[in-house]
Amino acid sequence: MPKPMPYAIDLPTPERIPMGAPSRSLKPLKSWMPPGFAVNFAFGLRRLLIGLANSIVPTSLPLFEKSMGMMDTVMLSIAARYEIADMLEEAPQSAEAMASRQGIHSQTLHRVLRALASRGIFRLDSAGRFHNNRLSRALLKANATANREWAQYFGSQSNMLAWLNLPNTMASGASSFDQLFGMTVWDWFEKHPDEQEMFAHSMMGVTALQAPIIVRAYPFGEIKTLCDIGGGRGTLLSEILVHHKNLQGILLDAPGVLQSADALLKAKGVASRVERVAGNFLDRIPLADAYILKNIFHDWDDEFCS
Repeated sequence: MPKPMPYAIDLPTPERIPMGAPSRSLKPLKSWMPPGFAVNFAFGLRRLLIGLANSIVPTSLPLFEKSMGMMDTVMLSIAARYEIADMLEEAPQSAEAMASRQGIHSQTLHRVLRALASRGIFRLDSAGRFHNNRLSRALLKANATANREWAQYFGSQSNMLAWLNLPNTMASGASSFDQLFGMTVWDWFEKHPDEQEMFAHSMMGVTALQAPIIVRAYPFGEIKTLCDIGGGRGTLLSEILVHHKNLQGILLDAPGVLQSADALLKAKGVASRVERVAGNFLDRIPLADAYILKNIFHDWDDEFCS
């Protein structure tokens, strides 16, 4: 039998690479959403087609492709950080031209974009120029679902190093991030506002996609006060308040996150109906008729959550 992984694995501790800047604003998501059965059908069909594609090639091929996932993550983050999709939206360009504008190495950029093009993100023509396509346009600035921000967050140095430390978690059960950096990811965000900002924008994008569905799924009109725990800038809470005029909201999150919530709440016209409470829900929860915790409990194990 193989020996268990040692608890301590030496990982490189390079100088921290700051995050790029998130989009200053996100375009509003179209309010129309397809019915639930149509969403389920689309995802089911996608799974079926992927399964069929994998079934007609040797098993080593899809496994090899999946084993390269970390490389794809980093390359996507590079394309997002250096605003490649936005430059290509102006006109098809060579990697050399785009690298000159961004002050980066042209040959390396060409190889990164060529690899992404082979995966269906961007298109490379016979003249050596890159073009946007349907997938790459999702990386444009101000995209409603913040794909550009997600790509940068998942490919960030701290996030990638935490995943590389997973063998230690397999041996101990302790959080990989906590072991590696000596603090929780939330404490890390407090010390590194650039990463906190990118993460917050990422969550806003995901929530913008989910909010219209959540609004329709629950009878929020039956309550008077609703507290969104860990609600970020208030993307979900504001959407609920827009559709339920008699509802008052409470937004609970870290002070650094709440500082930038005002602009979104004012833009949605609900700022006067939202009480902002800075704090940690593990220490204190404001009194309300009902509570929302979206994408919260997955941060801890079952024992902690129970």
